[in-house]
Amino acid sequence: AYADDSSSNTVYAEAPSHRREGREQAFANNSSSDATYSDTSSTPFPQGQTQGSSTQSLGGAAASSADFGSSTMALRGTARQQDSRRPQDDLTYGGGGGGDSQADSWSQPAGWDLTGGTAGGSIGGGSSSSSSSIGGAAGVGLMGSTQQAYGQQPTTPQLLQQVSAVYPTSTAAPPTCGLISEGVNYPGNDISQVRNISSPDLCCQVCATVPACVAWTWGRQRGASFTDTCYLKSGRPKAALTVVEDEKFVSGQPTQVGKSISASKPWPGLSLFCFSLMLPWGYEQGLLRLQYDRGSGIFACNEYAIYSNQKLEPAPGVQTYVVDSSLKCEKGGEFMTALNTPIFMKLWAQIVSDGRFRFHDWTVKADPDSVFFPNRLRSMLPRHKPDKLGVYLNNCRHGLHGPLEVFSTKAVITWASGAQKCTEHFNKLCSGPCAWGEDLFIDQCLWKVLKVKRDDEPFVLLEDHCDPPPGWDDCTNTSFAAYHPFKSVESYTKCLDGAIGVPAGIVSGHSSDSSSSNQALVSIAK
Repeated sequence: AYADDSSSNTVYAEAPSHRREGREQAFANNSSSDATYSDTSSTPFPQGQTQGSSTQSLGGAAASSADFGSSTMALRGTARQQDSRRPQDDLTYGGGGGGDSQADSWSQPAGWDLTGGTAGGSIGGGSSSSSSSIGGAAGVGLMGSTQQAYGQQPTTPQLLQQVSAVYPTSTAAPPTCGLISEGVNYPGNDISQVRNISSPDLCCQVCATVPACVAWTWGRQRGASFTDTCYLKSGRPKAALTVVEDEKFVSGQPTQVGKSISASKPWPGLSLFCFSLMLPWGYEQGLLRLQYDRGSGIFACNEYAIYSNQKLEPAPGVQTYVVDSSLKCEKGGEFMTALNTPIFMKLWAQIVSDGRFRFHDWTVKADPDSVFFPNRLRSMLPRHKPDKLGVYLNNCRHGLHGPLEVFSTKAVITWASGAQKCTEHFNKLCSGPCAWGEDLFIDQCLWKVLKVKRDDEPFVLLEDHCDPPPGWDDCTNTSFAAYHPFKSVESYTKCLDGAIGVPAGIVSGHSSDSSSSNQALVSIAK
C-alpha cells in the first residue's frame, strides 16, 4: 500500500535533516495507518529509509536528532527546510496538497480574497463572485475595496483576526510558523484558496487559524496565476499526501499548533497523475463525489484532476479545469460507439498545456463510472518499462478500451507532439475523419503511426465489452485494477465494496485495495 491510498499496512519513513538559524534539526514522520510505503516520483527514492511504527508525536521545540524507525517518531515544529538540503533528504513528515488550480480563469477581485472549497465565501468588502461575505459591502475583498489590497496591506494579526471571523477556533497561531519546505508542492486535498498572501509564513499562520487545515501550499513564482495564493489543505480525500518537488511553490504544515498530516515522496517509477472528464449533466458528478468521500478512484492517485466544460465543484474544494468543448457527440461507426475523438483531442491539449502530468511517471485517464484501484495498477507497472518514446498499456484483447487508459510520461509527450501527424494520416486513410472513438484513435495513433511501445496488460480492466467471465460484475476478482461500467451510486458502491471485501449490508468508509495487491506491492518494494 502507499501513503496516498487508504489501504496502508507498512510505513517506510526517513528523517531528513533541516537547518534554521544555524541550528541542526532532524525530523521523522510516521503514519497512523497499518502499512505504507511512499508514493512514486521520477526522482530517486532517498537513502536511509527505515520501517517506522504507528506512533507520532508533535513538538514545538528545536531538536538535534530524531530516531529512525523507533517506537515513537518525533515531528518537531520550528524548522524551515532550505533548498540546500542534502539530495537524499526526503520529506516524509506531514504536508498538504496544492498547485496551480487555474485560478486565473476564475472571476476574482483584485483585493484580498478567499475562494473555493467548503469555506464558502470571503471576508470584508469589495466585489467578488463568492457566495457569502462577512463585514463590508456586497462582496468579499479581504480588507475592503479592491484597490486597498495593493496599497497598504493588513498586518498579520489583522489578517488572522479577520480569517478567524470566518473560521472561529480557540487555537491562536503563534508568531513562528511550523514546517516550511521550499520548492515543494503538495497536490490535492484543497479546502480553500486565499489570494494575496505575501509570504509562506503568513500562509502557514492562516492555515493554523482554520480548524480543518492541516497543511498548505503557497505559490511563490512571480507573474503566475497562483502567485501569492495560499492553498489550504485538509485531511481528505487522501489520508496521506505526496511531496512533489516544484520550485514554483513552498509548502508546509502548522505543526506549531499541533496539526499535521503524513506526506512523502513517491516511489520511483510508480507516481500516478490521474484525471477524469466529467459531463456537467447526468450521473458522473455523483460518482466522483462518492469516490471523493471514499478516498478511492482518481483521488487515491498521487495527483488528481477533473475536467469539464465549465467551472464546477463536484466535491468539496475540488474545482474542475475547463475544456473548450460542448462535450456532446454522436454515436456511429462500425461498433456504434461515441464518436468523441474531437472532444478528447481538446482535453489532451488542455492536459498537456497544464503540464501537471510531467511531475509524475504515469498518466491515467479514468472514466467516472470506472471503479479504479491505483494500488493494484502500481503493482503491474514494474513489468512495463518505457523506451525512448514511452509505453502505454493495452487493456483488452480487442484493443485499447477507454474506461481506463494508462500512459507513461514519455508516451504522453510523444502523443502531444504527434497528434496532428496522426490526424492527417487517418484523414487520408478514411477520406475524412475516421468514425472512431477516442480510444481507437489514440491506440492506432500511438501504435501504428508514432511507433510507441504497446504492452499488453490484461489485468488493467475488467469490463462488459471485453468478454468478461460470468458473474464478473460482483468485482470480487481482485486481480484487476479497474471494473467498468457502474453508472449509479448504488451499483458503483456495490462493486467497490465487493472489490475490497466489504460484506453486503456493511456501511464502509475509506476504501482499501485488496490484501493480495498489498502483498504484491510489498514484494516490489523488497
